[in-house]
Amino acid sequence: MIQLLGQMLQIVLDFCLGFCVATYGSIVGAGGGFLLVPLFLLLYKLPHDLAVGTSLAIVTANALSGTLGYVRDKKIDYRAGVVFALFTFPGAVAGAYTVDLVSGPTFQKVFGISLAVVALYLLFRGARKDAVPYRGKMGWGWVTRARYQYFEPVGATVSLAVGAISSWLGIGGGVVHVPLMAEVLRFPVHTAVATSHFVLGFTALVGSVIHFSQGHVHLLTAIPASLGALLGAQLGVRIAKTLKGPIIVRALSLTLLAVAARLLLG
Repeated sequence: MIQLLGQMLQIVLDFCLGFCVATYGSIVGAGGGFLLVPLFLLLYKLPHDLAVGTSLAIVTANALSGTLGYVRDKKIDYRAGVVFALFTFPGAVAGAYTVDLVSGPTFQKVFGISLAVVALYLLFRGARKDAVPYRGKMGWGWVTRARYQYFEPVGATVSLAVGAISSWLGIGGGVVHVPLMAEVLRFPVHTAVATSHFVLGFTALVGSVIHFSQGHVHLLTAIPASLGALLGAQLGVRIAKTLKGPIIVRALSLTLLAVAARLLLG
C-alpha cells in the first residue's frame, strides 16, 4: 500500500514537473530541456543518456502543444520555420547517435559551459527593443517581411548546428535558437519564440524517436510529465502574449545562468 501511494505521488510530481517546465519553456521559446536535463541528472539520478532521451520526449509534447497556441496567435514565420526545421534533421540524427560517446561528468560540464556562454551574452549585451533592421538588402538569400529582414542561409546553417546540439544535449534547441534568431537574424523576439517552437516540434520529435529506439527514454517519468507539458505549454503561450520582448530574453538568460552554475559546481 505504501509503495503504491509512493508511485502515485511520483506520477503526480512528474505531471507537475512537466506542467511547470512547459509553461516556462513556452514563454521563452524553449522546450524546457535546459531545466529537465539538470533535474534528471541531479535529482532523479538518471544516467545522462536516459536524462537526454526522457527530456526530449517531454520537450516534444511541450513543443507540439505550444506550436498550436502560436498558430492561433499567428506569430509563426512559416517559411523560416519549415526551412530551419529541415536543416535541423541531419543534426538531430547525428546528435542522438553520438550521445553515448561521452562520459556522464564530461557531458555535465559541456552542458553547463554551453548554457553559461549563452546566458552571459544575453545578460551583458544590454537590453534592446525589437529593432527594425536595415531594409535595403536584396538578392539571393534575403527574405523580407513587414517588420524585419533576414539572411536565410545563415539561419539554415545555424539550424543544422542547433539540431545536433539539441539532440545531443536533450534540450530541444529552442534555448539556443531563440537568442540566435533574435540577435543574429534580428527577428522580433515574439516571432523568434513562436518560430523556434515550431522548429522545436520537428527537431525534438526526430531526436526522441531515435533515443526511444535506443532505450534512452524512462517511460514511467516521460508519460505523466508529457501530459503535464501538453497543458503547461498552452498556459505559457497565453502568458507570453502579455510580456515584452526584453523581459522574455532576460528571464531566459537568468534561468540559463542558474542552471549552468549548478551543473558546473556539481
